[in-house]
Amino acid sequence: MGSVKDIQAHLRHSRADTTANECMQELPESVKQMVGSVYAMLRKRVGLQTESANLLPNATNREESSPASY
Repeated sequence: MGSVKDIQAHLRHSRADTTANECMQELPESVKQMVGSVYAMLRKRVGLQTESANLLPNATNREESSPASY
């Protein structure tokens, strides 16, 4: 998630096209399906029922300004 410029900054590339051409690839549909099924299994295991529930307690949400509470 994020723009090419965001990723470029994190990878410290001097040019955005380096980031786009060398580091970013489209995932095949089979990989997307596998990730989706594993995510669904994990959500079910930890009892998360809503689509907005987050499996990563340390993940940041751009809409929230306060840190996650445990």
